Amino acid sequence: MNRVNPDIQGIQGNQGNQGNQGNQGNQGNQVNGENQLHQINQLRARLSDCYLTKTIRASELLRSDRGDVPGWVLVVLMTTGLVTGIWTLAAPRIDSILRNSLDSMNGIR
Repeated sequence: MNRVNPDIQGIQGNQGNQGNQGNQGNQGNQVNGENQLHQINQLRARLSDCYLTKTIRASELLRSDRGDVPGWVLVVLMTTGLVTGIWTLAAPRIDSILRNSLDSMNGIR
């Protein structure tokens, strides 16, 4: 028995079990086995074509989607501006809150 593929191996093993019917049975089994292998090879070709087609489509989509770089730059700049503005306005208040908290912790000793 040739080792073709684990999926096909079961089909080929069944062919050998049916071959106990004389020469005519063996020839019929051989033809059936060849037909089955031919059908399996056709199925493999179709699946391969389908996989290749899906891969090509996915790669085309990835190439065509470059993203919105100016949009991301604008988001980053606006976020940086907001954080800087809020920090500038709130820094004195945050500083006083932290100092009062730390001073009250020192009084606990």
